Amino acid sequence: YCNAVGRIAAALMPFAVVPLFNMHGIFSVSMLLVGILVVQAIFVAVLGVDTNRKPLEALVPAGDGLLAGALKTDMVEAGTREDEA
Repeated sequence: YCNAVGRIAAALMPFAVVPLFNMHGIFSVSMLLVGILVVQAIFVAVLGVDTNRKPLEALVPAGDGLLAGALKTDMVEAGTREDEA
């Protein structure tokens, strides 16, 4: 979700930055960008999935058989045996 939100924000940013700069100057634009980055950091800290030292299979939501099957197919195609992963 963070990637999608970042892309949307990047697409909308010129429509916010130009009028803000014309009305209030560079300081306001800088504060807008800092505020957005702080909000993004909070979202990642709260909603982000910790992937440190976890296998990909451990990140699959429980009961998501379709995704789990796709991961096993990718592992087989890559030449990785299931007992090695």
